[in-house]
Amino acid sequence: MLLTQIGGWSVVGVSVYLALLPRQLLAAVILQAIVSAAIGYFLHRSWWWIVIHLSFTPALYLASHLNLPPLIYLLCALFLFLVFGNTARTQVPLYLSNQAAIAAVAALLPSDRSFRFLDIGCGIGTLLIPLAKRFPNGHFTGIEAALLPYLISKIRSFGISNLTVRRGNAFIYPWGEFEWLYCFLSPAPMAAVEAKAITELSPHSILISNSFPLPNLPPAHIIPIGRGKTESLYCYLFFSTHGEKSNLFPLFRSKKNSCPADNLFKRSVQEDCDGDPHRNHR
Repeated sequence: MLLTQIGGWSVVGVSVYLALLPRQLLAAVILQAIVSAAIGYFLHRSWWWIVIHLSFTPALYLASHLNLPPLIYLLCALFLFLVFGNTARTQVPLYLSNQAAIAAVAALLPSDRSFRFLDIGCGIGTLLIPLAKRFPNGHFTGIEAALLPYLISKIRSFGISNLTVRRGNAFIYPWGEFEWLYCFLSPAPMAAVEAKAITELSPHSILISNSFPLPNLPPAHIIPIGRGKTESLYCYLFFSTHGEKSNLFPLFRSKKNSCPADNLFKRSVQEDCDGDPHRNHR
């Protein structure tokens, strides 16, 4: 966000220096907004990030000319704190899963048996709510640390019997009872996600990370969900014998993107467990 805005203002500064842009604040604001949005587009940011880049500086310009009472700025600051108050500590901003991600996850989930699904950092329930409605055979749990997204998700989940939304730290909450785990976080906590998943996930569990892969374990399955190379779902399949957490490891032989989760697991077990299950780690 910050680098994109700085890039926009850098172009404005060069344009003014070369006399390519009139020395008018409004012209500078318009150019900066367009350049920032263009940078976001070419960096393959989600559409809502591009909208933020496009409107951020014009919003500041308008606010400076409206002579708004101080209370408005206080309420805006409070709103931002409620949404992003934990970002400085967790280094995880609010990301919203797009429709492609929701459809891709839905294509992997079983419709003929019960399962338990955990979304760590569920935001406003963008992913969980449509999945819970589509799969009454599953029980879905979402954990969100930020207060306002949690409240929105809690309100939106009202009346959905197979969906539970909790507020708290997802790394304190136990993961072992879930067959499916989904996260859309940031690069910063992925090492912690990997360590906790290896320690706690049950046999045959599947971890799906949106856009941010685990740092050390190659994925078993990659599903593109956007224009950018990083806009993908990284799927990790875990296998172990009961009670032997130290032997838990991912089976990560590459598969075609159209492979459903059951076939992914069956093929991995057949190919890797019949031989040396650790050979891919050498």
